[in-house]
Amino acid sequence: MPDTDLYLKALICSAGASAIIALAFGVLARTKLMGKFRLGVFRTVRFPTGSLASLSDSPGSLIALASGISTGCRILFPQMEWSLTSALDRFLWLILPTSLLIELAGCVPAVPRATLWFLRLCAAMLCGRILLHGSVYLASDTEGWSFLRILTLLLITGLSLSLMWILLTRLLSSKAPATVPASISLSILSAGIAVALAGYIRGGAAAIPVGSALLSVTTTMGLRKIVDHGPASTRSPFESITGTGVVCLFSLLFIGKFFGAISTTQSVIIFFSPMLCWLTELKPFRRVSAFQAALLRLILVSIPLFIVLWLARVEFQERMGPLL
Repeated sequence: MPDTDLYLKALICSAGASAIIALAFGVLARTKLMGKFRLGVFRTVRFPTGSLASLSDSPGSLIALASGISTGCRILFPQMEWSLTSALDRFLWLILPTSLLIELAGCVPAVPRATLWFLRLCAAMLCGRILLHGSVYLASDTEGWSFLRILTLLLITGLSLSLMWILLTRLLSSKAPATVPASISLSILSAGIAVALAGYIRGGAAAIPVGSALLSVTTTMGLRKIVDHGPASTRSPFESITGTGVVCLFSLLFIGKFFGAISTTQSVIIFFSPMLCWLTELKPFRRVSAFQAALLRLILVSIPLFIVLWLARVEFQERMGPLL
């Protein structure tokens, strides 16, 4: 049976670690230590004092996110070692670190936006193939799927991830941008519950540190923005964690679908739930305040997630009730 105390400990520790590091970068941004920093050994970049908080946001949030996820995973999987055997291993050791590195590269002023998006879209298109590597779906014998079926699956899922990534990133330029990664974190936690209820407990547990760390970093950064009243930046401070969050959400649902027992309907609803944030951009809601827009977005995203989880719980009770 799942150890709820262990899950709660992982959730609290991952959220706490992320919040502490995010706050530490916020304090660092207020000092003169960030007035000058060196990119490798090739060039030195100077930033105006007013942009120091903006400078620390993206790399600081990514480091905080990575630290929180690592802390939670160490608690949940104390025997975890480097391995690319299972799809979950490939997510934790390959896809997640690659996504973080791509977003960290995007924090370097010398990296063009076109290059950053090229790397992001390449990662999106390759994500499904990496997760399926070595699985029965790719077997060369009669048990494996046909080449056309695999190609269709990878194109549909890759394009869906790419479209989601682009649209949610664009939504960050509107009011209440923190609700975008917050809605993704809610979807990740919901995906973990759904995957666990479907029978893949380890895969569902992996969503706990990811979702809690993402929500913690988002909340910490949002509060810092309210307190600091810093100058507007050309790049949203939530863009980096939004990209990593979308990749994590996709990967966990993909694993739950093809290596667990979560249904396609559940996967699609949970994955696209954050897109409901776009409804606040419709004409009837354009005049609402940022707080009202944030509240409305979170409600809109929570409704389908609650329905999916309630139905998953009912199905779990019908399936496992006689055995418990």
